[in-house]
Amino acid sequence: MRACIWILVTCLFSVALCNMQNDSALTWQVLQKLGKEFKVPLLEMLGSAFQHTEESVFKQIQEREEEVFNNTSSPQDDTFMGSVCEMMRCGVWSEWTECETGPYAFSMQTQTRQCGLSNPLCTYDNNQVRSETRSRPCRSKEFTPPRPPKPSCPSTYTVVNEQFCLKYVSSGMEQLSAEQACVVDGGHLIHVDSMEAKEALHKFLSDIGVESNVIWLNGRREVKSGPFIYTYGDRDTSFVNWSSGEPSNGSIEFCKGSESSPRVMGDRECTNDYASVCEIR
Repeated sequence: MRACIWILVTCLFSVALCNMQNDSALTWQVLQKLGKEFKVPLLEMLGSAFQHTEESVFKQIQEREEEVFNNTSSPQDDTFMGSVCEMMRCGVWSEWTECETGPYAFSMQTQTRQCGLSNPLCTYDNNQVRSETRSRPCRSKEFTPPRPPKPSCPSTYTVVNEQFCLKYVSSGMEQLSAEQACVVDGGHLIHVDSMEAKEALHKFLSDIGVESNVIWLNGRREVKSGPFIYTYGDRDTSFVNWSSGEPSNGSIEFCKGSESSPRVMGDRECTNDYASVCEIR
């Protein structure tokens, strides 16, 4: 039975809170008003109970104040006033500060209050005066998700889509020679291991007017129809974008190339002379 009553009271309080204004306090006046509006007698009863409790406490405090001002007693002579003074040791909290702005989605805001300041009703030890601060997380108003840093590319390379460093080598050469030329720069033949890399390659070549030339890609196999081996080592090898009919698995087509727009893959003879694109990651 007690559990049911507790659940009912909780639900009623939830109704009251949902119907309050954002800056309203849940006072006994609010409870009584909502009880009448929604015809919930229990809310009215709770409001009346809070009203009587509040009036009783204020009445006792006023009586003690009169005794203090008439010098008939000390404010902390009895247990009741001792408890009141202990509760009043700290003042009210200040308004929350504005949410700090910064590079992150969440920040902090704070409140402060003074404790131990004496008043006509309660006297405290001045040595115990202190300030208290409390904080809570808040969402930054001017937060902008940070963009990934641009790669640092050599002057002869171009930053593409803010994450790829690419250089076009127009001179035709065998795949092995093209790879060695890229290694001199500190890179390798471009490794198309994702749709992002494929789109970056297509954009880069389109921007410089290279539309249909075959270029060498990273990728070489040792036997016909065998798996491709990549000089990048642990790069992802699952992404493929073969042209129609590719790989044709010719008897000596052991190297991977890219041709036409929008840059599909094919297997080629490694000794053919093609242009290339170097990449630095």
